Amino acid sequence: MKTTSSLRPLSSRPLRSALLPLGLILLGACGIPDPTPTPAQPAPTLPQEFACEDDDLKVSLPMTGPGFDSATGSAKAPVQEHYLAVTTLIVVGEDPNSGPRINELIGGMVGPLMGNPGLVAMSLSGSAKCGYGRTISIWKDEASMYAFFTSPLHVAAMNEAPAISRGSTSTHWEVSAQDVNISWDVARAKLNEALLSR
Repeated sequence: MKTTSSLRPLSSRPLRSALLPLGLILLGACGIPDPTPTPAQPAPTLPQEFACEDDDLKVSLPMTGPGFDSATGSAKAPVQEHYLAVTTLIVVGEDPNSGPRINELIGGMVGPLMGNPGLVAMSLSGSAKCGYGRTISIWKDEASMYAFFTSPLHVAAMNEAPAISRGSTSTHWEVSAQDVNISWDVARAKLNEALLSR
């Protein structure tokens, strides 16, 4: 005897759509990662012109200045709570005359800087391997630093920079009277940190 069933096959489409939200909830509850994770952002890197490791850095002018006590390595009295530290990096241009001209321009600023009442101390260094010139300067305050940076002497030197360099960069931060004798490792790290955050 032939039997017939009154049951109809269920359509799979409504069932699938009903189970999908449940499946997503279960995946999340079980700690299974999202099947389409957000790609990791690449780590920031230094601009190519500033990425050379200048491990041959030679100091041409040790930390010195009108407000610096070389015996103690700190600022002279009267002592302030904070000073402004500035470090710069200039990359020497391809022309063979670029390096000598940069040295001439920087050398021409040393005398006026030593007579500048806003300057505490400064130091100069360079890398033949990377073609880098580095500076550290310590200022009584931001106003003193900007007064020098906008002076005719510094502006004239900066106007020449595009012709004799492949780029330059700088950063500044506050230091205490005991920390004005900044090492080149600290200056390099501060500048790299600033470059990577831009």
